[in-house]
Amino acid sequence: MGTYVLNDKDVSSIHNGVCSLYRALDCAKEMLKEDSSIVVAIESALKNIQPVKDRISKEQDVLFNKQMDYFDSVRDENCFRSVWSIYTYHDFKFEDKHNLPIGAEVVCYYVPVADDRFKVVGDTWLDVWNVVDSYLSHYSNAIGDHLFIESFKVVEKNGETVVHVGLGS
Repeated sequence: MGTYVLNDKDVSSIHNGVCSLYRALDCAKEMLKEDSSIVVAIESALKNIQPVKDRISKEQDVLFNKQMDYFDSVRDENCFRSVWSIYTYHDFKFEDKHNLPIGAEVVCYYVPVADDRFKVVGDTWLDVWNVVDSYLSHYSNAIGDHLFIESFKVVEKNGETVVHVGLGS
C-alpha cells in the first residue's frame, strides 16, 4: 500500500462525510431500533473511518501550529500590530507572490472608505500584510480589537477596484 497526499478539499470532504454519517446515525436511531441493520451499518462505517479522520486532524494540528509559529515570527520581525489568520495546508511563505491587483486600495468593513494612502504595492504576501497593517494602525480607533486578518476579497466599489480585508478579533 502506497502513501497518499490529501489536499484541503479532500480533508474537508472526509470531515463533512463523517459529520453526515453522524447525523444519519442520529436520524436512524430516532426512526429505527438500535440493532437495525441500517444503524449497525452506519456505526460500522464510522468505526472504520473515524481513526483516519482522527489521524488527519492530528496532522492538521501539527501543521496549523507550525504555520502559527511561522506567522508569529514574521509578525514579530516586522513589528506588525495585526495578526495573520489565514491558514492553509500547504507550504505558504510570505515571500510568495500574491494574486491581488497591484494598486488596489485596501478597505475593511469597519472603515468603509478607501484611502489612497493604503494601496497594494509590491508583489509578495509580506507586502500585502505590510500595507494592511499600516491601514489597521491608522484606523485603529474605528477598528478596535479587530486585528486578525482573515480574508481578502477583490471587489468593485464606485468604479474602483478595492481589496476588502476580512477582519476578526
